[in-house]
Amino acid sequence: MKNFKRVGVSLLAIALAAAPATNVALATGETYKLNNSVGTYSNAGDAANKTNRVSTYQAGDYYIYRKYNNMINISKVDGRPGAWINPSDNLTDTTVTVYGTNSNITYVTNAGSVNARAGAGTGYSIVGVLSRGDRFEGELQANGWIKLTLNGRTAYVYGSYFRAETLETRYVKSGVNVRSKATSNSSLVGRYSEGKKLEGHKVGNWLEINHEGSKAYVYYSYTQAAPKQTVAQEVVRYTTAYLNVRNIPSTSGSRVLGTVPVNTKIEGVIEGDWIKHTYNGTTGYSSVDYLTAEQPVVSIAKTSSNASVGDKIAARAKQLVGYRYVFAAASPSVGFDCSGLVYYLHNTVANTSLTRRVTTQWREGYQVSYDEMKPGDAVFFGDSASGLYHVGIYVGNGQYVHASTPERGVVQDSIYSNWFKSQFYGARRLY
Repeated sequence: MKNFKRVGVSLLAIALAAAPATNVALATGETYKLNNSVGTYSNAGDAANKTNRVSTYQAGDYYIYRKYNNMINISKVDGRPGAWINPSDNLTDTTVTVYGTNSNITYVTNAGSVNARAGAGTGYSIVGVLSRGDRFEGELQANGWIKLTLNGRTAYVYGSYFRAETLETRYVKSGVNVRSKATSNSSLVGRYSEGKKLEGHKVGNWLEINHEGSKAYVYYSYTQAAPKQTVAQEVVRYTTAYLNVRNIPSTSGSRVLGTVPVNTKIEGVIEGDWIKHTYNGTTGYSSVDYLTAEQPVVSIAKTSSNASVGDKIAARAKQLVGYRYVFAAASPSVGFDCSGLVYYLHNTVANTSLTRRVTTQWREGYQVSYDEMKPGDAVFFGDSASGLYHVGIYVGNGQYVHASTPERGVVQDSIYSNWFKSQFYGARRLY
């Protein structure tokens, strides 16, 4: 009997030694890190099927108590049983996972078919099915499910069956039409010129992009992976109007470094819609819309009349709309107050040595009636000559430009407004 017991014990030891380690092996002392909150289950079978979820473990460090069929039992106390989890719920790359209402990215279905459910869990009802290759925009949730819109309603799919599709960067070869759908006979919604940088997803023979906030398409073969390498060549251009020089090639968020007058020669490099050139010892950018390659012919005879000077003052005033209001300032690089704007326009456009204050400017030039006002005339506001407090420039068509307030800056307003009619004192031609 003793021999039989020894044989039985020996056979049991051999059986245990031969058993796969992933099935029953205790693993005390081994740690496990949860990168995010996961569902917990009472047994390994439920964890594998993700059914009968009982609770949630939060992100943190745990001890492994047992492993079975790739499922893991973890606990906060070493050597003590805890709850079962499915390791697929533990996101391994948390550095690129973004949660929030603006975190939509494009996903592609990897599996043959995947159920979409009414909630983020297998216990919710099925509201649709996604097939292999289906692409959609979704928002990754902290529990590993992806929130999306399916047939006009909110749905959820489990993230393991999908891969995130990264944006592809492409550059337009020599001009390409932008279409509303991935067909050559769909409506045109825009056009991109050579070198335009695009980001999108390849869909068949098309590149799906975001164009002015909407989904659009360009023909893929008309784009390339890298921008065309060109040697920058300096060009010579001449200004056709008073031209602002900015610190970056954009009208949005840029700072005006200064202004160059009409017929000024500029040497620089064309970069898209801008010319990059040197201005007062620093790099500046000016719009090519106000440049020409033809050198202007300067007439020796004086041909400009008072009327044309006024038109030039009015034209320059309209160019300054959008500039900042700065008290006691009279420069595009800093800003303007009301009299500073009028002072700047007359001194730079009309070569008139104008005074700086509203009340003294009223004493310059000569007065014109309301009905006789022409573009370039100064319009004054107040209740008397000594009580004048504001001034602007009439630019024609019932409009005037003035440095209004710090909140509004330099703006263009109507002379027919109630404020203008109630505050208008008179107009003068100061050039």
